[in-house]
Amino acid sequence: MLWSMEMSSHWVEIEADPKSWLLLPSVFPIDRWQDDLAWAMDQADAVWDASGLPRRRKHLKQLAKALMISRAHMAQRGAWSHLSFVYLPDPTTRPMFLGVGVWRAQGERDEALRFYSCADAPGTKEAEEITTEHLGTGLRALAGLDDEPGGGVLGYAFRAGDHTDLCVTVMEDKGRLPELIPDVDAFVQRIRVVSDEQGEQGEGSEGGGQGEEGEEGGKGAEKEDEGDGPLTFEADSFLQVIGWVEKSIAELEEEG
Repeated sequence: MLWSMEMSSHWVEIEADPKSWLLLPSVFPIDRWQDDLAWAMDQADAVWDASGLPRRRKHLKQLAKALMISRAHMAQRGAWSHLSFVYLPDPTTRPMFLGVGVWRAQGERDEALRFYSCADAPGTKEAEEITTEHLGTGLRALAGLDDEPGGGVLGYAFRAGDHTDLCVTVMEDKGRLPELIPDVDAFVQRIRVVSDEQGEQGEGSEGGGQGEEGEEGGKGAEKEDEGDGPLTFEADSFLQVIGWVEKSIAELEEEG
């Protein structure tokens, strides 16, 4: 698929349970949190309160550290999404990272759904339709990562109207992903694509910014664009886009 890194003209509203799904902000409101630690401690405190479990100061510190690690994780893997979340229904469990991409609709619908859900990625074991009230029928795929032993990806893709390709991506231990499917399904059921008149990219829109495309593993090829138009990327799966973005960010960090 010849994929263009271009955000949709529409946005999303997500009514996820705030007690379990924490939005990872890319920028902190200066009147609320001074830094990562202040944000993480505040969130950890709220999560423990909501759980009703007994706690100690060390529990808060441990969870705050995990949340800070999640934000650092977002800086790499969140670069290919527009919104980034951490799933934490129990403060004693390891956080799960989830990215939401809101892309301009491009190509044939079926091709786009298979691309964003990673249905044709090597190692895909399951690919099936899923229907939601607001997004209609899309595709969900579960795959292992050939280049990451033990790694897996759970991908969802929907086309909203003729303007938006929406994708939800979870990269986790492949042994853990099957048990997470019902929870991610429930999250996806609460997503709604809205027009600029219905909702703006304000509150709740913080998250990973757009990444860039390029060549990854010899499978993708960056195309030259005329003028200031968006870059395009020849790829068989959204995983190739993710891989190139992560590789590019890692190289930039080494250079910096």
